[in-house]
Amino acid sequence: MGAIIDVALVLECGLLDKYLIPKASNPESKVFYLKMKGDYYRYLAEVATGDARNTVVDDSQAAYQDAFEISKVKMQPTHPIRLGLALNFSVFFYEILNSPDKACQLAKQVIIFRKTTIHLKTGNINSAFISLFHSVVEDSQKAYQEAFDIAKTKMQPTHPIRLGLALNFSVFYYEIINSPARACHLAKQAFDDAIAELDTLNEDSYKDSTLIMQLLRDNLTLWTSDTQGDGDEPQEGGDN
Repeated sequence: MGAIIDVALVLECGLLDKYLIPKASNPESKVFYLKMKGDYYRYLAEVATGDARNTVVDDSQAAYQDAFEISKVKMQPTHPIRLGLALNFSVFFYEILNSPDKACQLAKQVIIFRKTTIHLKTGNINSAFISLFHSVVEDSQKAYQEAFDIAKTKMQPTHPIRLGLALNFSVFYYEIINSPARACHLAKQAFDDAIAELDTLNEDSYKDSTLIMQLLRDNLTLWTSDTQGDGDEPQEGGDN
C-alpha cells in the first residue's frame, strides 16, 4: 500500500510541474500549487532513504522556498494561504531537516496576526483558526477541481496522473470534507472510466495505472462498507 501511495505522490508532482504551476493565473494559485508540491515531496521524504531521500528533501525545500518568496511579496501576512504555507514549511524544518530554530521562527508567522492587523482577543483565537482552516479547505478543493478539470480535458481516463489525482481528490472528500457520497462517486467514476479504456494503456504506464486503480477499488470497498454499516447508501453527487 505504501508503494502505491508513493507512486501517486510522484505522479501528482508531475501534474503540478507540467500543468498547474506554469499555468497559474495569479500569485495565490501559484503559491498554493508550490506549497502542494512541497507537501507531496515532504510526504515522500518521510519514507525515502539514502540518495532518494536527499533528492526529495531538496525538491520539497525548493518548492516551499519559492512559494514563500512569492507570498512575502504578493500576500498580506494574514492571508490564509501564506499562513498555511508558513505552517507547513515550519513542519518541514522541524520534522525533515531537524532544525527546531528555523521551524519556530517560521511558526511564529502563523500566529503573528494576533498582534498585528487583526488584534484578536483571546476568546476569539479558536474561531480565527477555524476560519483559517475553512479557508484552506476551500482553496484545496478549488485547486483539486481545477486540476481535475484539466486532467479530464487533456488526459485519457487511464493516464496515471489523472488516476492519481482522482485518488487524492476522493480521499480529500472522504477525510477532509466528510462526504463519503462524493468520495465514492468520484472514485467509482474514475475507476469505471479507466476500466472502459483499459486497452488504451501503454506498456510504460500500465503498472502505475493499474496500481492506482487497485487503490481506488480498495477505497471504494472500504468506504461503501463504512457507509452501509452506518445505514447510509452512497449517492452520486457533485460536479466531478
